[in-house]
Amino acid sequence: MGQIFDRCCCAHSGTSNFPIDSYRRSLSVGRLELELNQPAPEAMLCNATPYKRQATCLQASTQKSEEAVPALAKSGSSFLGVVHMEDVSASYNIGKEIGYGRYGTVRLVSKKSYENKRFALKTISRTFMLSHGAEADSTPLLENEFEILKQVDHPNIIKFYEMFVDEKNYHLVTEFCGGGELFDQIIERGAFSEQLASKIVKQILSAIKHLHDRNICHRDLKPENILFESKSKEAQVKLIDFGLSKYFKAEQRQLADPEERPVMKTKIGTPYYMAPEVLDGEYDQTCDMWSLGVITYCMLCGYPPFNAETDLQLFRKIKTCDYEFHMPEWGPVSEEAKRFIESLL
Repeated sequence: MGQIFDRCCCAHSGTSNFPIDSYRRSLSVGRLELELNQPAPEAMLCNATPYKRQATCLQASTQKSEEAVPALAKSGSSFLGVVHMEDVSASYNIGKEIGYGRYGTVRLVSKKSYENKRFALKTISRTFMLSHGAEADSTPLLENEFEILKQVDHPNIIKFYEMFVDEKNYHLVTEFCGGGELFDQIIERGAFSEQLASKIVKQILSAIKHLHDRNICHRDLKPENILFESKSKEAQVKLIDFGLSKYFKAEQRQLADPEERPVMKTKIGTPYYMAPEVLDGEYDQTCDMWSLGVITYCMLCGYPPFNAETDLQLFRKIKTCDYEFHMPEWGPVSEEAKRFIESLL
C-alpha cells in the first residue's frame, strides 16, 4: 500500500488480540484504513493514580476584530440561513449549566417548539474573546469551526444544529451528550478494561477517518473532548470542540516524500497530547493519531505517558518519546495493546 509513516500500526506476526492492529497511516493513500470487526479481548483491570487535568492550549496571540460576529450573517457568508441574529431564549428554554470553559459555558436547553428533545447550548463570550485577543480575526475562526461542524456527519462526532448571535455572545446549538467526559471516566475508574478501551478506540478511529477523509485535522484530541452520549453501558462516544481544527490540502495527502509534506505550522493543542512534530512547527493530520496513542495509554492505566512538573520538561519527554509501561499497572495489559500504543507514539 505504498510508503507509510514511521508512526504506524504495523502488521504483527500471528493473531492480534487488541483491535485495529492492521491500522495504517499511508502517505500514498492518505487516509486511515481500519479493520473494525476483530473481537475484543476479555476484560483486564488495572489500577493507577489519576492524572491531573491540564487544558492549556498553545495559541499565537493575535489582533482583535470588533465586527467578527455580525460578519457571519452578512450576505455571502456560508452560514446564511444557519446563523440567527436574534435572542436564543426566544427559541429555546435555557436550563442548567452543564459545563464551562475559558470563553463561555454550556447549558442544557430544550426547543420551545419541541420540548421533549434536549440540546446543548454552547455560549461563547464575544467580549471576552476579543478583549483577550483570542485570534487575529474571529470571523474566519468561527466560520472554520462551524463549517467543519456542518460538513461532518458521523455517529461519533457531535452534531451541530444552528447558531444564534446577540450583542455579547454567540450561541452554538448541538446535540446533548449526557454521559460525561472520557476524562472523568478515567479519573473515576483509574483504568479501563482492554475490552472497553478497544471499543472506544474503534469509535474514535472511525471518527478520525471521517475527518481526515474530508481533509480535516482535529488538532486537540484529548479525553476532555470525547463525550459519552449517555450513561448507558452501550453508549457511544462523540468527538467535540473543533475550535482548533483545520482544513488541510487534499493534494498534501498524496505526497510520498516526507520532506514535501508539511501542512500546518501553528504550535497549538493541549500539551499532554501534542505530537513532537507539532512542537517543532511542521506537521500534518497524523498528529491526531499521536493524540490517540496518548488517550489509549491513559485509558489502560489511568495516567498519561508523558508527565513532568513544567511544560519545558514535558515537551522534552515528548520529543524524545520518553515513556514506559510501568509495573504493576501494565502487568495485566496484553502485548498487542502495548504494540498498538507504541506504533502510534
